[in-house]
Amino acid sequence: AALGRLDDALRDLNAAVTLEEKSSSSEFDADLYHQRGAVQHRLQDYRTAARDFALALEKDEEGSQRPRQEAARTWNMLGLCEAQLGLVAHESFVKSLELDATSRETWLNLGQAARDRGDADAAKRAFMRCIATDPAFCRGHHALGLLMYGTGDFLKATASFKRCVALAQKEDADAAVGALYYAG
Repeated sequence: AALGRLDDALRDLNAAVTLEEKSSSSEFDADLYHQRGAVQHRLQDYRTAARDFALALEKDEEGSQRPRQEAARTWNMLGLCEAQLGLVAHESFVKSLELDATSRETWLNLGQAARDRGDADAAKRAFMRCIATDPAFCRGHHALGLLMYGTGDFLKATASFKRCVALAQKEDADAAVGALYYAG
């Protein structure tokens, strides 16, 4: 997958999962399911990816030795799949944050999920935590700016967009272009 050949990566991961399932070892690597789910996610097969992420989390419950941060990443990815499938992703993001409250991406995703369900207050709290976790995260400022713009708080929106533009030199030019559009 690192070389961009997702079909080859998926074939190899399927073979690895098959070998692990057939082995007599009780130490099945939950990360194999996570990695296969990540490839499926990149291929935009969100339903299959969600199943693999759920299987990885099931292995974690059975006593997998994966670090908490890796399990948190799996919960976050499951939430992204749920959101793509039109499901409520809130709980998956919350479980991810229970395992790793320092993930700026998960705070961002939680905020977007709250915004998508129409809860502007919860979205604002999550975006603010995202920014508090990493003040230099341009996408966090951009998301907060979009929320503030959508709720009619144009001064706060403009401030968030300007901060995003200032940070974009280091990070995400696409978010900066969007911020400029909204900031006028």
